[in-house]
Amino acid sequence: MKDKPFDIPVIVNLDSEEDRDVTSVKEALDVLIDEWPAGKGGPIHAEAIQACRGSLDGQYPVEKARNAFSAAAWDADLFVSDMGRLSEALA
Repeated sequence: MKDKPFDIPVIVNLDSEEDRDVTSVKEALDVLIDEWPAGKGGPIHAEAIQACRGSLDGQYPVEKARNAFSAAAWDADLFVSDMGRLSEALA
């Protein structure tokens, strides 16, 4: 499967130490499956996994996967931003 980049990264905080920029559908799927904190899953998390897989398979646009990943991060209280970094916006 060919990876598909996000236009703007989704910034999440998985471990309370450092924010992470998730920049593509494949990276979002990897985070959802391999790095998501225990006990933070649920139906929105499952929908995000499905949206990312569908996007990588060409069934859904990248934006659907990105929005689903953002929603899962928000629902799990891991969301930081989906507007990019302020320092980059000001550059």
